[in-house]
Amino acid sequence: MVPRKLMEEHYNENHAPVNCSLCKETLRPEILDLHKSEQCTQRMVACAYCEYELPAIDIHEHQDVCGNRTEFCQTCKNYIRLREWIGHEMQCHVSSNGSEESSRLQV
Repeated sequence: MVPRKLMEEHYNENHAPVNCSLCKETLRPEILDLHKSEQCTQRMVACAYCEYELPAIDIHEHQDVCGNRTEFCQTCKNYIRLREWIGHEMQCHVSSNGSEESSRLQV
């Protein structure tokens, strides 16, 4: 319960729409944290291939290019696209006894 004389102050502090400091979208205060961490197009996200951070709105375009870069595989002596590296490791780097050889991608 909020006394009538404090109702406007309570509303402004707890319920009034707020602007995201990153994208300036107007939101309810209770969803601001979720928006900033998971939904905001301007939140910083790390590339899965090079770990460079850029706004979420640009990450897909960047990863399309970055994932097409190649890295030399010491095991099979072929160049492998970074986007295919994990699947390649699973196929190429498993020895005949079923254990994985230790190989890490150095980007």
